[in-house]
Amino acid sequence: MPVVTVKMEGDSVFAEGFFDSAKARHLLRDAIDDIADAIEIQAKREAPEGETGRLKLHPVDRDDTTIGVITGIFAFGGGFTLRAPTTVPGVRGRPFVRGVGVGEPGRLVVRTVITVADKPEYAKWVHDGTGIYGPYKTPIVPRSAPYLKFRYKGRLWRLPSVKGQKPQPFLREAYFIINRTFVPIRIEQLRTEIRLFV
Repeated sequence: MPVVTVKMEGDSVFAEGFFDSAKARHLLRDAIDDIADAIEIQAKREAPEGETGRLKLHPVDRDDTTIGVITGIFAFGGGFTLRAPTTVPGVRGRPFVRGVGVGEPGRLVVRTVITVADKPEYAKWVHDGTGIYGPYKTPIVPRSAPYLKFRYKGRLWRLPSVKGQKPQPFLREAYFIINRTFVPIRIEQLRTEIRLFV
């Protein structure tokens, strides 16, 4: 019977002890994929409908799940590179290009990055806000004409400036909801799986 301790510190999950590390990596990757799936589904629920509904269909972009061991090699942009575990089929253990946050060399990391979708382009404006509500905190003004001209609620408007759109942080909300509800359950399931199957 293997001796395994699974603990969660902040956003990280650690499995320590004597166990089948290949099986543990597989279980850990499955857990991270399940959590990312839950965040993606919740983001679709939280995203505003909009006129076209395109944002509701595709609110987030998601990278492939990366699994590797932290090396002592610095990565461009900060952090350290990851080296694929040598037992991963088809991967020879060379460092990945992307970096991870600072961590102890030799520690196993499983990572999935979920961001606001690049397409539709307006997704980031809906999520982060625009004008006085956005990152620049200034009204939206025309660049080359005296007035902004747009149609809203069936009426044509001509204004010298507009306040902008208030942020609707659907991805952040999805993360907080899943972190409070699904993550503790899935981490407990991971603990049980590691104890039983590893």
